[in-house]
Amino acid sequence: MNVSIGSFAVQPVGLSVGLGVLASFYLFRTRAVREGLSPQASAVLHLGATLGAVLGSRLPAASEGKLFDPPSEWILSPTFALLGALLAIEYLRMRMRLDRGAVFDSLALAAMPLLALVGLALALEGHTYELLPCLLPLTSMALFALPFRKPGLFGADALFTLAVGSIARGVLGGPAAEVFGVAEPYALAGVALVGAAVVAVGVFRS
Repeated sequence: MNVSIGSFAVQPVGLSVGLGVLASFYLFRTRAVREGLSPQASAVLHLGATLGAVLGSRLPAASEGKLFDPPSEWILSPTFALLGALLAIEYLRMRMRLDRGAVFDSLALAAMPLLALVGLALALEGHTYELLPCLLPLTSMALFALPFRKPGLFGADALFTLAVGSIARGVLGGPAAEVFGVAEPYALAGVALVGAAVVAVGVFRS
């Protein structure tokens, strides 16, 4: 199912990603400023995360010589998108000497509308088995109601629930691509678990 704008056809997932990125930028900028980051630093972090996700998602295609395929034929890897985003965020955070907890909390919050919109678009296309990894991280929002929440726990929990949702999606079945011989849901869960552990360790060491 495509959305037609004149003679240009837009896939619902692509449209949801575009809208989600715009919404996430607004949320991240607003939250990051409250955490003491400058608007310039928040813009750089969000841009870095977005570019890291885009470049990472195309890495498997690049390994097969398909990097320059037309966008309509792109096959994106959520595993490498997450890995690229996490590496870019951590690199920029270290260069700017920013608090890991504040950065990952803000970015996790900013990712929520993106996950919700992508999950909705996939469901409209009939891929209801993708709802778990997209929507389960939204339960992490409950942590914001805790008065004793440590900075960074929301970011760690969002990654952890993403991993749980991805594992559940793999167990429930449905067609799935492979990432270097590993089913995509399990590969995504592995990256998310490592990211959650890194953020959580940093939180409790601070």
